[in-house]
Amino acid sequence: MAEFTVNEVIDGDTFKVEGSWKWNQRSGDIVRAAGYNTPEIGDLGYEVAKEKLCHAFAGAFLLPKAILERELMKNREQITLWELEKIKQIYGISIQAIIKRAHMLGIVSDFFYRNFQVMLNRKGWKKKEPFEYKGREEAIRFNQLLHYGVSEEIITLSRGAELANMSLSEFMENVRAAV
Repeated sequence: MAEFTVNEVIDGDTFKVEGSWKWNQRSGDIVRAAGYNTPEIGDLGYEVAKEKLCHAFAGAFLLPKAILERELMKNREQITLWELEKIKQIYGISIQAIIKRAHMLGIVSDFFYRNFQVMLNRKGWKKKEPFEYKGREEAIRFNQLLHYGVSEEIITLSRGAELANMSLSEFMENVRAAV
């Protein structure tokens, strides 16, 4: 099966891809997904179908299959709120999106998905989820470059400490060699 980089979603089942494909003595840069049909541009339901497809792409980007399977394992009957909160805090994606992605990948059943949606509505969690994303993201690139610079002897320990705004002894403890 060929792999493509999608440059544009034309409608719910048609995409413009990077480069060109060749198959069965034909070629081009437009791909139409087989196995399902969605409304065409201007048809009733087109905007909804396109938005759902965009959400599916975003879900695949934010929470790839391999990662979600690692986090939840395969074929779950139940998922705890603790597990959903953990995934939300790590990947910054809503619990609704996590369960939707798990359903799309077949990790949870239709039955579980429907019941989960009912529970979200009943508890008012579609509007306000039971826990907030804490957003504990930390920029580490600067520290990464400092450690690289010191370990490769591009900068001295004292210069690294100065750039890190630490004492030399603090910085030396921080950059201890792994070997």
